[in-house]
Amino acid sequence: MTDLPTILALGLGAAGVVGLLCLPRFRRRGGGRRSLGIMKALTLPLIRLYWGARYVNFDRMPPEAPEKGLILVSNHTSGLDPILIEHHTDLDIRWLMMKAMMVPGVKQFARWKRLIPIEFGPADRAAMREAIATVKSGGVIGIFPEGAIARPARRIRPFMKGVGLLVAKTGAPVALINVSGIPERRNAYTPLILPCRARIELIEVIDYSGNRDVAGIAEDLRTRMQAATGWPLDDTPLVENS
Repeated sequence: MTDLPTILALGLGAAGVVGLLCLPRFRRRGGGRRSLGIMKALTLPLIRLYWGARYVNFDRMPPEAPEKGLILVSNHTSGLDPILIEHHTDLDIRWLMMKAMMVPGVKQFARWKRLIPIEFGPADRAAMREAIATVKSGGVIGIFPEGAIARPARRIRPFMKGVGLLVAKTGAPVALINVSGIPERRNAYTPLILPCRARIELIEVIDYSGNRDVAGIAEDLRTRMQAATGWPLDDTPLVENS
């Protein structure tokens, strides 16, 4: 009879072989970052079973960042949104995130994920320059154009002109996304520990090439979101710098 140490050694050896064989897949799933690909694999049970994520039209999402980059624009329901959106892509998305949300414990993740902090003030000029440079170099930026989590949910607040500026300056295609089905909570991170039945829909991929109308792009994206969801427009801004 084979003893326990031998069984463990064989098991570890087999796991190592499988891991080596999967390295290219992990790198692809992480948009070139193996560690991100591994994280996506490990969180699959949470995504599919605990948060019940259902993806709609994601077969139209670019399988990798186009040469001129990509911008993801989504409504914002909770701190779970970027995790759900990114999981079903092979992209490494750099999200713009409120600096105030980078609480202890989140800061380390934000640094590893290379998130770009924003404060809705003059300091955001540097953040916008970094976002533009990322897209122009063929990277992917994710942005929540309402500026914060919309409460009450299922209303569409004004889109900040910054999203229009990012699109106009880069000429990159825009993937417009709607997230729903996540329970509304006062704390942005509470939904991470609660089960739900999330629905993540890619509304469309839009080409604004040649369009330099910053305000017009932001308003057009908002109009498309309203048309796709049927949610009412609420013209009360969520942030002052909108």
